[in-house]
Amino acid sequence: MRLKFKVLLLFLFFSAAASPQAAKIQAMFIYNFTKYIDWPESSRSNSFVIGVLNDVELYTRLTEVVAGKKMNALPIVVNKLTNSALTEQIHILFVGASQCEKLPSICNKLEDREVLIISNCPDGIDHGAAISFVVVANKQRFSLSRQNFVKHKLQMKPELENFALKVK
Repeated sequence: MRLKFKVLLLFLFFSAAASPQAAKIQAMFIYNFTKYIDWPESSRSNSFVIGVLNDVELYTRLTEVVAGKKMNALPIVVNKLTNSALTEQIHILFVGASQCEKLPSICNKLEDREVLIISNCPDGIDHGAAISFVVVANKQRFSLSRQNFVKHKLQMKPELENFALKVK
């Protein structure tokens, strides 16, 4: 599994992140992140829910990528969310670029919940996201914040840090 992820990352790093495939690349990253993160038992439910906030393209691509896949034997469900729907049970929240200015308040709303917050904001880890996508030299990469993982009671496997551009 680790070798597959490394090969996928190499492929993705050399893909043009600004291309029309950027959403698909990010969707593949998000799905693969689930393999390197453990959620507490208290967050278990009937399905593993990924919420996508204001990014229709990523929602579409992520739905395709996770079709028929499972996370710890739970079916993966992708939901399109609005700010008012943040009360739903979710395990991952993706915050689209159009919501970067609202990221700090979104993270504050979820501060006591076991949610992995991933943003498409370059400085997202400084504003509460655990993972932020960034484009460097036309390649899709990501940064992560250990502190924001801990804040949301999520356990990150050490291998994930090896793939990150920046670890804070």
